Amino acid sequence: MATLPSPTTRLRPLRGCRRLGCQGCLWGIVFFIIAPLLLWLTRGIWLPPFYAFTVVGEAPQRADVIVILGGDVGGRAETAARLWQEGYAPIIIFSGTTKSLRLGTFWLDHLGVPRDVRRLIENAEATWDEAEKVYALLQAEGAHSALIVTDNTHTRRARAVYRALQPNPPLVLTFVSVDRYDLTEMAWYDHDTFLAVGMEYLKMIYYAMRYGVLPF
Repeated sequence: MATLPSPTTRLRPLRGCRRLGCQGCLWGIVFFIIAPLLLWLTRGIWLPPFYAFTVVGEAPQRADVIVILGGDVGGRAETAARLWQEGYAPIIIFSGTTKSLRLGTFWLDHLGVPRDVRRLIENAEATWDEAEKVYALLQAEGAHSALIVTDNTHTRRARAVYRALQPNPPLVLTFVSVDRYDLTEMAWYDHDTFLAVGMEYLKMIYYAMRYGVLPF
């Protein structure tokens, strides 16, 4: 007659599973809690080079038009108004959502930019859609060059998109960044800086997958 395994023998696999379960819990704690915590605490070390990669702003050059890309209104409007006042271009194109256009109008009025030198692009939300509309208006205005004003972390992705959509003959574009963040040593520990850089990398990945636009 076959002998039945003892209760001790039958429990051995269960003990092994328990050990594996404990190891899995430990690795889960390391991966989901400790690793993100270490990244957050050491962001002053690794965040600056990640930020620097996103910034490709150039010195402004004289152009036919200044273009304010939609998004953060105040800093971009201030930079564009200064460029217009310094004579870099006679016309300002401002694009964005209804809300951002309303705020941008307020800022440009406050900064002394006459309304007759402004052009508006409505319902421009994503960078790709916005670039198509900006190019259409630039061609309608007979412009051959433009200063593109946007946040510093947005300059690399914006440049890649505008290069991908360049018409023929191409326009001369200069991407002027807005120094939105106070980049002191403590700025790297600021939540807004961390969020802006992180979101920009996620958007670069999305644009590479959605449109085939690489940020190089």
